[in-house]
Amino acid sequence: MFKGWTIIDPGLRKSNFGHQYSETRALAGEVLGRGGKVRVVCFRDAPEPWFPGLEIVPALSLFAYQPVSDDRAWGALENFIVHNRVFDQDLSRLDRAALADTLCLFATMDVWHIMGALRWLGRFEDRSRPSVAINLFPLKYWSPEDFHARLLQTAWKECPPAVKASV
Repeated sequence: MFKGWTIIDPGLRKSNFGHQYSETRALAGEVLGRGGKVRVVCFRDAPEPWFPGLEIVPALSLFAYQPVSDDRAWGALENFIVHNRVFDQDLSRLDRAALADTLCLFATMDVWHIMGALRWLGRFEDRSRPSVAINLFPLKYWSPEDFHARLLQTAWKECPPAVKASV
């Protein structure tokens, strides 16, 4: 099966606390208790004190909830584009060999990261693409008119079949 897990969470940082820490800690403890390895890929100010004994990879350069634009007309689109591109670039710098035989869990993903993750996964050869689980951040509204819901639906619809097979 899997030798370990790689938990990728753009919302995990030193100054935060809450469900992300307790969920990641509980999951990591379970995997470690079964003899597996756990790596946590997070925002660049790694929360080392919260995760003693785990391999922490401070690779993400934009914090998940950090807006890059507050422009009323274009802010939503600018944040979507910039975060996805930067997330893709940050993931591309990860050591692919370290992902072999692991399950990659994208924790608390939203529209600011989904395209970056799917594009990154699309650049793997089919036989070397890691198995992936994506935990979407809950939407306030799930309706056809909701901007975030439409973006998530479109991202999945346009996702290449080979990438979908690994998610």
